[in-house]
Order: sequence, then structure tokens, then C-alpha cells
Amino acid sequence: LCLVAYFQKQLNLTTFLLATTYITASSWALFAPASFGPSPEVISLAQVFSIVLNTSALLPQLKQNFERQSSGDYSTITALVACAICE
Repeated sequence: LCLVAYFQKQLNLTTFLLATTYITASSWALFAPASFGPSPEVISLAQVFSIVLNTSALLPQLKQNFERQSSGDYSTITALVACAICE
């Protein structure tokens, strides 16, 4: 996400806040004690939700490619959604 934002010259406060939120949520999920962390049912539900969202994240990319008639740049929205849901 940071590389896409950098090369498309879209580094701003929103990008910084999203990256910080992503790192915080990932760290909590990875390092929280089992008694305080997410339950297996929540993790399973999040995985299913992530599959649906990651598949739908390609829609802005396909729309951008169709409008530009090329397969050029990677859509910032696609990168954002893919990073946010695939921890």
C-alpha cells in the first residue's frame, strides 16, 4: 500500500493513518495472549469475510482498466482494500 501510494504520489495523512491502523491491528492479532486475542470462531468468520472483500476489491481495478483501456497502474483503492482485509 505504501509503495502504491508513493509511486502514485498520494502520500498524505489518510495513507499514514490507514497504515498505522493496519500495523496496530496486525500486531494485536499476532501477539495478543490467547485469552485476550480473537477466538477461533471470530478468526474463521474474518477469513470468510476477507475472501469476499478481497475478491470484490478487484472491481475498482477492473473499472479503472476499462476506463483507461489499459492494464497500467494498480488502483489505490484496490491496494487499500486488499491490504486492509488480508492481514
